Amino acid sequence: MKNNRILIRILFLSGILLIGNNIWGLFVSLRNPDIYIETNTDFENDITLTENELYEVINSANSNPKEYVTRINETIFKSISDYWEVEGADKYNLRVPFHENFLLFFSSYLWPEKFLRYEFADYRKAIERGVGGCSQHAIILSEVLYEKGIKSRIISLHGHVISTAQVDAIDDEWWVLDPQYGVVVPFSIEKIEQDPNIVTSYYADAGYDT
Repeated sequence: MKNNRILIRILFLSGILLIGNNIWGLFVSLRNPDIYIETNTDFENDITLTENELYEVINSANSNPKEYVTRINETIFKSISDYWEVEGADKYNLRVPFHENFLLFFSSYLWPEKFLRYEFADYRKAIERGVGGCSQHAIILSEVLYEKGIKSRIISLHGHVISTAQVDAIDDEWWVLDPQYGVVVPFSIEKIEQDPNIVTSYYADAGYDT
């Protein structure tokens, strides 16, 4: 009987601590300001816009889907740093911190191959953190477009992850979007698969070697 009371007290105190930890996490940002000066990224001056500036574009009018997807694709490119290094897992919260989600935190030690660098399905959390690889960029874009009523899909192409979006529902016109590079290719993935050279000029115009 005494042992049961001790166990109940331990569980009660643990519950209180975990609730307090979660409440604390509500007031701690996942974004480390050092990301604005981080040099170990794939792009020079990789992140130039703030979280608030990204939300201004997200919440802007989207009466013209073609203009909106182009604008939001470019803005995600400028406001989410292309950083996915193991050595920065704790510094930039690629490892979900204890105060954010203690289960994911412990999972990062038990199954580091899956949880050490964790991608958020919730685009708001991904934006708050401000870092991620190609698939995290694509998740943010596709989830934002979904909320705006624009059909979107995430596609993996030979190790690189992009998004596609329906920019004209009447004609069922789809574009390929690459928010990691800030590139928009105004053709469907089916058209590009028929002629892969289509994408060359769009990446070249954005300043990338092709």
